[in-house]
Amino acid sequence: NIYYKIPFKYTFFILFMCLWMRDAYPFSHFPPSTSFDSKVQIFFVSDSLNRPLAFEPNFGVRSSHVRKLYGSYKNKCKSLEHIRLCRTKAANATIHELIQHTPIPETIKLLRPLKLWQREIKLAPDGSGGIWESDQIVAIL
Repeated sequence: NIYYKIPFKYTFFILFMCLWMRDAYPFSHFPPSTSFDSKVQIFFVSDSLNRPLAFEPNFGVRSSHVRKLYGSYKNKCKSLEHIRLCRTKAANATIHELIQHTPIPETIKLLRPLKLWQREIKLAPDGSGGIWESDQIVAIL
């Protein structure tokens, strides 16, 4: 058994190092679990026939990157702009950037018009554990 092979004095050394570093399990400042939002936004791209396209092979990025990209464009909007206009600008900028950086531009041109979808998944507000889903096209190119 490996526990019998490790000398007892090293256990105290490891414990001291964990306490000294202060961000190592089990002495971390951050709790192992956290509260989650009641809604999640997921983005995906579909072709002209509304078939979803995989992000990595077609655009060279992961879906989490697309969500962050959309969020960064949305955060650049001025506070005076109408929120719907801001979202539209952010979605258009996101899909433009995806198309510009695709590793297979000829294939993507054949699949156009491309649609950027936003799927929103929410927990029911009454606490029943129900889930609501909605899909919305946010940009077409």
